[in-house]
Amino acid sequence: MTIMLDGTSLTRLQVCAIAREGEDVSLSAAALVRVKRAADFLASKVAGGEPVYGITTGFGSNADKLLGAHRVRDELPGGNPEHNQGSLLEELQNNLLITHAVCVGEPLSIEVVRAMLAIRINTLLRGHSGIRVSTLEALTALLNKDVIPVIPGKGSVGASGDLAPLSHLAIVLLGRGEAFHKGERVSGGEALGRIGIEPVRLSLKEGLALNNGTAQMLATAVLALDRTEKLLATADLAAAMSLDAFAGRSGALREEVHALRPHPGQVETARNIRQLLDGSNLIDIPYHLVPRFRTWNAASWSDPHDQQRRFDIGWDYVPLAQR
Repeated sequence: MTIMLDGTSLTRLQVCAIAREGEDVSLSAAALVRVKRAADFLASKVAGGEPVYGITTGFGSNADKLLGAHRVRDELPGGNPEHNQGSLLEELQNNLLITHAVCVGEPLSIEVVRAMLAIRINTLLRGHSGIRVSTLEALTALLNKDVIPVIPGKGSVGASGDLAPLSHLAIVLLGRGEAFHKGERVSGGEALGRIGIEPVRLSLKEGLALNNGTAQMLATAVLALDRTEKLLATADLAAAMSLDAFAGRSGALREEVHALRPHPGQVETARNIRQLLDGSNLIDIPYHLVPRFRTWNAASWSDPHDQQRRFDIGWDYVPLAQR
């Protein structure tokens, strides 16, 4: 299954399918029109000489400082303009990612990074960030061709969301950093070469668009919530099976009892267990028919008679017709 991303309709279940089941994604044509429109708008503003934050200015506290006409380092001893690659505007975006890719520790799991990629791509498809269509398509190719950036799990600059982790996510597009490709850890440049993609030269505002967001915390929360819901469902099922096996009482699950609290989660859990036990022929049976625990210990395993039972609840005293 391929999941269509359009910037507005991505669901939690779809994120989990992309992260855990390896589903591919495609990009909505209508969304890409919005993306191109925003990129063209930024280009027109810069061409007109208008100061634009994060494009012709610095970031954060340097927002009031315009980029110069040339690199100061070129005038320093040993400076060599011939070594420069790309314009000042491109270098500003590249450096934003390079200087923030400073996380440490063991890498985040593959499923978390896949979820991050899906969430970031979907956010950029809203067409408000100024990224080019070609850059967004390259980011999508990483996900679909199993190039998963290595993102060390610890580290953050503590502002503007997940700047540091997202810089590790995006820096692979530059041919830098590291990535897992089909389970093998390789350099970002080798990973791009394996899937036939040239390193991206970032354009106006693209570094800021790629790393300024909350995709890591959202991805982690989405996957944790999905796990929690599965655990809750398992807990309800275990509770229902236990009540059934022990011929428990249903009075404690009555709707009006839980309405007195009323904690929404408790009310829902009681409702779910009532539904799971619907039709049980053990719940609320007469007390004299309720199964009793039989003595069972380590020595029981050596008793051939006990070995045949393989359970620790006794029904022998109940007539066969009523068991």
